[in-house]
Amino acid sequence: MVEGMSMSNPRPEGCARLEQMSERRTPALALLVLVQLVSSSVAETYEDRTTLRSAQGTCGSFPAIFSFGSSVADTGAGVLLRADSPAGSFPYGIDFPAPRSGRWSNGRLLVDLWAEAFGLPHLDPFLKAMRSSFSHGANFACGGSRVTASKGSGPVTLNLEVQVYQFKMFKRGVLAADGCPDGQKICSSSLPPASVFRDALYIVASGANDLLSMIFSRAPIARIEAAIPEVSAAIISSVKELYAEGARSILVEDVYPIGCMPITLAANLSIYGEAALPDSSGCVQIFNQMATMHNSFLKKEIASFGQLHPDASVALVDTYSIRLDLMTNPAKHGFKYGIAACCGIEGLPWRFSNTDKCGVSSKPQPCADRSQYVVWDGLHYTEAANIATMEAFLTGKYFYPGIPIWNTTASCSLLQVTM
Repeated sequence: MVEGMSMSNPRPEGCARLEQMSERRTPALALLVLVQLVSSSVAETYEDRTTLRSAQGTCGSFPAIFSFGSSVADTGAGVLLRADSPAGSFPYGIDFPAPRSGRWSNGRLLVDLWAEAFGLPHLDPFLKAMRSSFSHGANFACGGSRVTASKGSGPVTLNLEVQVYQFKMFKRGVLAADGCPDGQKICSSSLPPASVFRDALYIVASGANDLLSMIFSRAPIARIEAAIPEVSAAIISSVKELYAEGARSILVEDVYPIGCMPITLAANLSIYGEAALPDSSGCVQIFNQMATMHNSFLKKEIASFGQLHPDASVALVDTYSIRLDLMTNPAKHGFKYGIAACCGIEGLPWRFSNTDKCGVSSKPQPCADRSQYVVWDGLHYTEAANIATMEAFLTGKYFYPGIPIWNTTASCSLLQVTM
């Protein structure tokens, strides 16, 4: 099921609890709650010791990255808010330089690799109050987040709209601190200059949880399909808000093939009849079609936005095509297992159980050779799969429109190839 929500326990947890609290308070007090919730948390600092094969720090000169989305981009917000978050438990982060990294993978996420490509440190979550630095950007993504709060079942989550609101509050604080005295080191060492908001790269990775939430609540297919345009439009609405705040370089990641994920394949979705059975590729096409429908709407909305705002470079990142090829043709990319969960239970179909999940139950154990698996825990990808995806991005072939969104070097031609 969707990360951060429990079908058997409707009590809000982690980021979900945070937003329900904020709904009952004024905006100013809601921001104060954010600070109070994390003020006693201590997170490790680290230096990444590994290297992205294609390029590291050669893809342009963005001074910062601001990230928004769900668990695919969460670098620790969920762990800061919920001590028993699976992402903070073994074996999550087993291949990451620092323990309890809070990432929903064995290692680095795409947002980490984006930062490396531009020579930036990994992003601290916005909710990290101690030993943090936002001089190179901040990550507002949170596990369990949806684009809209009204779709599907489960608790209200820290949705994309709230994340954008947090960004606005962060920007307001930076602008207020930009002229503070030299003696206050926090102004220069932990916060970026005011100019960063126009020059930074913005990455939005959201939408999958909206679809999965409706699927797991057994909503009729027609109802889900009817809701998809609203989800896509809500993402564009957030893009418009970021543009109004000064963002001019924005990447929007589309939804990955949810019909190939073990969490979907292993669910009891007999209500959908034969449409919920996997085909010869190993995936449930009716659910993948929901993802492609959403991605198609998103692509059209981004094209329209670009026509209205020629001063901005906004591109859709086609993660779907790359992920689908990795999962259905793993050997082509050097993998052995395309759909089975690395952190799982040997002997079960897809090595996955919806009742014994990675990081929650002791039954699932990490696979011995994680470089051979595309899927990490049944819903998220391994570091190896993320690197393979990023390598594909670096070819410049998976963006729409295919326009230069940044100045590139000969060894990094991102967004130079027109689709």
